[in-house]
Amino acid sequence: MYRDAQRGPRRTSADYARYNRARSPDRLNANQFNPIDGTINWPVLLKRVNYAAHRQRIETLFAGHVAAGGGTNTVEYAQIQSALRALASVFGKNAAGTEADQRVYTRKFLQGLSYEARFPVGA
Repeated sequence: MYRDAQRGPRRTSADYARYNRARSPDRLNANQFNPIDGTINWPVLLKRVNYAAHRQRIETLFAGHVAAGGGTNTVEYAQIQSALRALASVFGKNAAGTEADQRVYTRKFLQGLSYEARFPVGA
């Protein structure tokens, strides 16, 4: 009884659902990503020439992903996640010397883009 009193009230499933929603990345807005056609408006740092191949690959994958209805069940989903991890890795190696706020924004953008791939078109 003493331990129960020290622990406080038990967490409910609604509490855990709320915690998980709070930990999820923010969804991208319509200026950053168009979920209907898969158009991506890249952050300034990722518009550099050395990221062009990564951008092209991800844009191609998102076009197919959106055409297939989006969500985690498309063929492109795993490829998108892999391509985004590769871009994030290259960006992390090249980000030194850039403004801290721009680096943070770009990393959050990549996380948000990864998160967007989970949703069906129109969700």
